[in-house]
Amino acid sequence: MTHWIRYGLPIVAIVAISASLIVGDFREGEKIKFDQEHLDASGNVINPSTQSLNRYYSVLRDMERIDIEFSEKTKRLSMAIRSEDTDAENKKIYLSHIDARFLTPLLPYHHDVQIDSFDKANLMLAEYARNGIQLSYQQNNTLFGYFNAQEGLFSKADGEYDYHNGLIQPKPDLRPTRFSVTNNCLKPGLWELNATDSVGEMYHGWFDFPKDTYYHMIRSINGIEISDISLYMTLRYQKDISDVPLQLDKLRTKQESLLTVKPTVVLDKPIAGYSTQDSRRKVQKGYFKVYRDDYQLKTKYVSELKEGDIFQVKRFVAPGVYSGTESEEIPFGDDWNLAEINSVFPKTSYTEENNFKNENGYIEIFLYKGDGDRGIVVGNIPVDLLVAQEDYGISAFGVGIFPPMESIERRYLRYHQGPVPHYAYEVQKKDGKWALVNNHETGYEQVFLRPFERDGEWYLRVNIVSYERIVDLVELELPITGSLKNRIINATDSYVPPLFRVYEDINIL
Repeated sequence: MTHWIRYGLPIVAIVAISASLIVGDFREGEKIKFDQEHLDASGNVINPSTQSLNRYYSVLRDMERIDIEFSEKTKRLSMAIRSEDTDAENKKIYLSHIDARFLTPLLPYHHDVQIDSFDKANLMLAEYARNGIQLSYQQNNTLFGYFNAQEGLFSKADGEYDYHNGLIQPKPDLRPTRFSVTNNCLKPGLWELNATDSVGEMYHGWFDFPKDTYYHMIRSINGIEISDISLYMTLRYQKDISDVPLQLDKLRTKQESLLTVKPTVVLDKPIAGYSTQDSRRKVQKGYFKVYRDDYQLKTKYVSELKEGDIFQVKRFVAPGVYSGTESEEIPFGDDWNLAEINSVFPKTSYTEENNFKNENGYIEIFLYKGDGDRGIVVGNIPVDLLVAQEDYGISAFGVGIFPPMESIERRYLRYHQGPVPHYAYEVQKKDGKWALVNNHETGYEQVFLRPFERDGEWYLRVNIVSYERIVDLVELELPITGSLKNRIINATDSYVPPLFRVYEDINIL
């Protein structure tokens, strides 16, 4: 069975009151919308990506509608981007054979067909985590998605730009090096299209994914039975999820306790710290400020901060852009008082059988805050990838959340050959038991881990990154001893980067 939706066609009227509620909040989109970003005081778009000279001149801007096809049998997603002009048959872009599991909220662990509150919270957390893939230009590929175009749409001439009278000019018919599709993190059903040349972003559009197809994809991929209205209620943003109990036993079997240690806050870390290139661009473009009692601080290091100081970061607003005027406020906190590390046996998997070879086991880290009634737990971390050579990144809170953007090749390798899905949750004690916290409300977004040696001793560096991956909020050091230290040293000494971490397309570098 194939579900086919063509934007702009009439939709059968829904008369049920509950269904009309969905239409009001989760509307059908008809056109791709361009240039939605806010502008700064200088008239430049507030966008962390480098902007190409071709951004506002590309032939891609002539195509304003999108057709979407989802195959129930193959779980593949295909899109056709086309012109509104029915005579412009040559103006079409095809995004083909995309594994819909790469872009859809997942429950990568055993669960019942009728999902419980923990499962629903995981779908909601995944929905509000940005999730994109970059497609390469190919004529065909049976393994993973790709893009191509109607013959004659793009120039075959070399060069990124045209030159007239010695001046650089945009090249409207330039073929993109990569074409991206992203499940946006602002609201259910808001997706983005993006194309880049070798310089930067040359095209950016937003569209509303048709709700009935989206709901069907989520049900089909996760093997769950849930009505449209219940799925709508599941995916909608919920500030308070403290009624949802933490059910780690669904995700792993706890084994032995390895360490209980006191974290140390790194005080000589620059306040404008970042753990990814995505964050670097936002930090350097001034996406955050630090305030104390309504006065902006000019301090440079964490040692100059105190409890109650505020990180003010740009807010992500409709229709999926950074605001020039609105902000989120995240209190600085250095009261991370205890850390427990346990060995675990994972129960999560993207595929029926995970074949990733992990010789040194998996761990779970519980970081306790304040009086020990709040914290962050991350787990199913493969020690083979917890090495001194590079960070182990947890892209978002939830379970099995993919990086916010990566090439389709890396996504394919990660899904089919990578380690089991990890998890991360912010939690609080409620009635003596651990319950979930919506981390978006407290401003936490990512966690990065890396062990290192100093003066013959080993430590685990833990960086907690802010809302919208803008800036590092706090860096902790955990002393590592005993069997875990030996495992980490062994993993570091024998480390060979897996292909999903290092794959690059040399044709577009």
